Amino acid sequence: MVRPEPYGSAVTRPLTDALAEELRERYGEDSAGGEPEPAAFAAPGGHFVVAYDEGRAVACGGLARYGEREGEIRRMYVAPEARGRGLGKGV
Repeated sequence: MVRPEPYGSAVTRPLTDALAEELRERYGEDSAGGEPEPAAFAAPGGHFVVAYDEGRAVACGGLARYGEREGEIRRMYVAPEARGRGLGKGV
């Protein structure tokens, strides 16, 4: 199941923190592009979702809007124990 969740919430923060830690371990620095403002993911232009597996939040990602014509996919992450099962396709 995939549901919208506010970026920076108690549900999304553990996933985005895990992403930042994984990037630091892999590349030795914060390679996540800096902390986006939660408003970048707010409707109507932005969107942030979390994928759940058996009730547990295991994946996330969002569309951050930066202007009328600019935006990017940000904070795409799947927990290691949930990888390889196609969950990221739903995010």
